[in-house]
Amino acid sequence: MYVNLGYPEASSLLGGIGSLLTIVPWVLVFYGPKIRARSKIASEIMTEDERAG
Repeated sequence: MYVNLGYPEASSLLGGIGSLLTIVPWVLVFYGPKIRARSKIASEIMTEDERAG
């Protein structure tokens, strides 16, 4: 990658990808309950946990 793009461009690309990937956990923190509420599998797991105890 560094050979094809050069050092500045490849480093910027990796930095940009790294910056975008750091957003993912925060999106899951803020929107996680909404995502789990819409998920059929998560709903089934929650009802099983409630029945178990």
